[in-house]
Amino acid sequence: MEQVNKRIKDYSTFIGIDMVISSEVVVYGAPAYDVTDAIIEYMKGFQK
Repeated sequence: MEQVNKRIKDYSTFIGIDMVISSEVVVYGAPAYDVTDAIIEYMKGFQK
């Protein structure tokens, strides 16, 4: 699966696609779409 993901990422980057999804998961997403840190900071505001 690691080799498949690398090839998908390489091909996507080559042709300018930012994200590849299937019906269940994101197969590849450009780093610009990773909002994990922003979500964590946002959620910290709800902690008591």
